[in-house]
Amino acid sequence: MKKYLNLVLIIVLMISCGRDEGLMEAENFYAAGEYEQAIEKYSEHLSMHPANIMALYNRGRAYEETGQIEKALADFNAVIKREPSHGAANMSLAKHYYFRTKDYAKSVTYTNNIMESNDTHSGAYTLRGKTYQKMGELEKARNDYDKAISIDVENTEAYVARGSLMLHIRDKERACNDFLIAKNLGDEGAGEAYTKYCK
Repeated sequence: MKKYLNLVLIIVLMISCGRDEGLMEAENFYAAGEYEQAIEKYSEHLSMHPANIMALYNRGRAYEETGQIEKALADFNAVIKREPSHGAANMSLAKHYYFRTKDYAKSVTYTNNIMESNDTHSGAYTLRGKTYQKMGELEKARNDYDKAISIDVENTEAYVARGSLMLHIRDKERACNDFLIAKNLGDEGAGEAYTKYCK
């Protein structure tokens, strides 16, 4: 009986080690920019462990990097179906609808999903602010930029976005102040904006 239990334990450990090794391979391929190989390894892992949300999300990102957008969206949506408050999957979908399809209402929906479980996500506030700005809801945009900066005082994207909003409403002094802060934090685009509008 003891030999049988030892054999079972060895098999379980081998399966466990193999699983971790396969997932590590996928992560290494992804980090090296070898996305097709990463997809293959994530898919192998998911065929045995379909409930692994991290692997599912990361495969979605690998699909996105290779331009397989529909497959990426399917993975992101599958993650959210299992874990509705998953920050990274919601953010990926929010960016998709903001940048690719210009469906700003859907982008707001996904950033809102993030904030329901994490109201300190500076990037989500920044993206929602940019989305509101595109929708012409400037006061909401400003509030989101302010909130993003209050959470992370080094969020250069929020400073640049708020600066562009200040320019839009003809408040050049505040715009230039935001561009200068972002420039001093190392944001090249902010430096260009400061040179263009503030000198």
